[in-house]
Amino acid sequence: MKNIVSALVGTTALTAGLVFAAPSMEAQAATLGSIDIVGDAEFTPTAINFDDAFVLSGDGVFDGLVGASASVASLSRPSLTPLSSPLVSGGLLSPLVSGGLPSFSFKAIPSSPSFALDTGNFVVGEYAGKWTVDSKTYQGSIILTAQQIGDASSFSISGTAVPEPLTMLGAGLAVALGAGFKKQASKSKG
Repeated sequence: MKNIVSALVGTTALTAGLVFAAPSMEAQAATLGSIDIVGDAEFTPTAINFDDAFVLSGDGVFDGLVGASASVASLSRPSLTPLSSPLVSGGLLSPLVSGGLPSFSFKAIPSSPSFALDTGNFVVGEYAGKWTVDSKTYQGSIILTAQQIGDASSFSISGTAVPEPLTMLGAGLAVALGAGFKKQASKSKG
């Protein structure tokens, strides 16, 4: 009886640990890469313009783009809708390794931003769309923040690339079919 109670307590603790750990593990597994872009922002009454932008950090599909120059389309105010497409683009000026220049772009979907806030000297917008990195396309999103304090102004973009939903569905289907076939194979042997 003592062994059963110990097993139940251990299983409950393990299950609780998995439940609490699952969201962070899922978020990491579902991201193909992240990128951070920074630069200067110019606030006007009708638009926000961006310049001197570069990639501050990148991993996953954005690995190797650190230091790359970037262009960010102006945003209309107060809706924060992009005035041109792509919203973000850029690339390295010289290859770090042979085989071409790494490049990237982000095109927001027409209904973007999904969230926008313009308080006059601080703006934030969240945009969904498609990343293109070295001619490969990924679904993704960005969060753009810009602020002006006195004469100084800056912006930052944090973006992620995620797998296509059909890719995730296909992987789930493959796992389920594999388990089903394995079970059927073991029944036919027995």
